[in-house]
Order: sequence, then structure tokens, then C-alpha cells
Amino acid sequence: MRIERIVVNASPLICLFKSALLDILPSLFAEIVVPDKVHQEITAKSGIDLSSIKQLKQVRDIVIPPSIASCYIA
Repeated sequence: MRIERIVVNASPLICLFKSALLDILPSLFAEIVVPDKVHQEITAKSGIDLSSIKQLKQVRDIVIPPSIASCYIA
């Protein structure tokens, strides 16, 4: 089963960027949702340019259902 849409946090994006693997995201997912605060953190602190990822959708407010939020693995 292919996952069409993901919500991504700063850490995976930073790790993929540092590994030169950021370009794999568009081939894996049709839509990559990045909360506004995450986008600000990445661009301000890390200097990562996310503008080349056309599947990226920056959103201001995002509500993650509790059933999904409880699946978080640290």
C-alpha cells in the first residue's frame, strides 16, 4: 500500500538533507505536509531550501488525530 500523504517533522528532513537524500521524498509520497513552525525551524536554523520539492505543502495549523499522534515513536 502506497502512502500518498505524510506529515513530516524537522528531524527527518534535516537528516535526509545532511545525507543528501532529501530528493527521495517526492518519489515516495504524492504530498508532503510540513507544518509552518517546522518549515520556519528548518529554513531559519539549518538553511535548508525546501522550495525544490513541489510536492511539499506548507500549512499553518494542523490537527493530528489522537489515534495517529499516539503512534509517535521517539
